[in-house]
Amino acid sequence: MKKHWNKILEWGLWLVVCLPLFAACSDNDEGPGAEPVREKDCEVSVGIRLDIPVLKDMGDPGESPGDDVADWDKLDLFLVYDWGQVLQYTLTKEELVAANPHPFNAYAGTLKGLYGVAYKTVAGAPTVSASNEEAIKNLRTARLSNITTPEDKKAYMLSLFSGAKLASGDAPMEIKKDERTELHIILSRLITKVDVQWDVEDAYASGVYTKVKMNEIEFFGLDSGLFFPENEIQQLPSLGDANDIYKSAYKANSPISERNGRTYFYTFPGVANKFRFIVDYATNETPKGSKTYIATFNDKLGRATWHKVNFTVKGESFTGDGNISLIPSTSTSK
Repeated sequence: MKKHWNKILEWGLWLVVCLPLFAACSDNDEGPGAEPVREKDCEVSVGIRLDIPVLKDMGDPGESPGDDVADWDKLDLFLVYDWGQVLQYTLTKEELVAANPHPFNAYAGTLKGLYGVAYKTVAGAPTVSASNEEAIKNLRTARLSNITTPEDKKAYMLSLFSGAKLASGDAPMEIKKDERTELHIILSRLITKVDVQWDVEDAYASGVYTKVKMNEIEFFGLDSGLFFPENEIQQLPSLGDANDIYKSAYKANSPISERNGRTYFYTFPGVANKFRFIVDYATNETPKGSKTYIATFNDKLGRATWHKVNFTVKGESFTGDGNISLIPSTSTSK
């Protein structure tokens, strides 16, 4: 009997010593200071609409250049709670088409806002990810310099959409555990379009110039853009900064396009973009002359906008309209 009693005391002592250790492990197994993982105990449905404006306007002739499409393949949603936590959900285009509004598991609680971005995946581009609201506002697109062909660059830029819906006193956003919660968000096109038209016919009126032609037009914009450019003050980098600036070029390659023509460029919003124009000319005294002009938009370009710029060449001089400032850069003769 004494032997059994000793065994009971021995086991009892072992339990008394070890139970606190078990209790300490079961409360939190993520290390000191870590917060317990909350259970996503609610379902929220999010209705998503993409606003797809055609980047054309009154007086824009010809057929649509294809900017009425939305060829994205991935969409990220971010639920931002009032205590700072962010839940991120990723959808394919097929998943959204199959169920819109789309259901997600979430926490009960009050939301500060709902953010969304849509885009075409690019090989080698960083994953779109954010763990707080500030990181969401600073999300950037892929770099155009990492996309190979002009056609792929255009397709990528036309795939970019973003939007936000923020809570307010008049429109609170609450996810309740025992109620059906449905939220809605509109994503709008990100990029802007710049349409350029030129005419050099007036250069011959004075009889001084024997030849005037448009040589090349270069358009400068950002190599990558912010998905939410409204939240950040941006400046166009120096034209010589190859890391952050992206250059598109149009080369006049026929007698017709050298005298007059039209082209367009797509660009990320949020900066005052620049052009560089190279005009070749000839007179009896200067058989081979060339002049370069830099044109800068007076204001930063907004998202999903269409801008028409007209240039007229009179001899060596350029006149332009379309909210731009034009200055001569260099002049050469041979």
